[in-house]
Amino acid sequence: MHPEAATESFKRSLSSQPVVTFPAHVQPSYSPQHVVTWLQSGSLPLQQGLCIVAFSAGVVGALGAARLLWREGVPIHTLIALDGWGVPLQEAFPTHRLSCDKFTHQTSLLLGPRSGEHFYADPSANHLQLWRSPQEVAGWRVSQGPTGKRATTHRTTAAVFLNELLQRYLLPVR
Repeated sequence: MHPEAATESFKRSLSSQPVVTFPAHVQPSYSPQHVVTWLQSGSLPLQQGLCIVAFSAGVVGALGAARLLWREGVPIHTLIALDGWGVPLQEAFPTHRLSCDKFTHQTSLLLGPRSGEHFYADPSANHLQLWRSPQEVAGWRVSQGPTGKRATTHRTTAAVFLNELLQRYLLPVR
């Protein structure tokens, strides 16, 4: 639903992480069944588990696919939602959000998870820029403690935050 070049640019922002991308230019990324079918027909060793990164409407398809695969016993190490505004993320596996602005971040927290680590752009970023060029999006890493505990923040970029998460979740898999 966006130019393939944006996804290729996004992949370059990942610090040598192994990346396989869903062909959203030919299949609906918002469809969990399409995502699952594609994952199961590929050469991915699903038994090792997945770190899923999804953008915009693709968060719907990725989350649905992750839930289905989780129920089938596939380990989901994490699901990272980039601007998946309005999509509830209260899962048995770790989830993280990256939002294009503070408003999106704050209203998304109402849909979970309320603890964990998240990111929001400040100043606000263009929706597609968060995906295409996360290295250019500055903002705040927010570490939410359990309910009632005050969040801690520190300044970073979306790319640094994302790469740190992937490093954490992929390390045990390698």
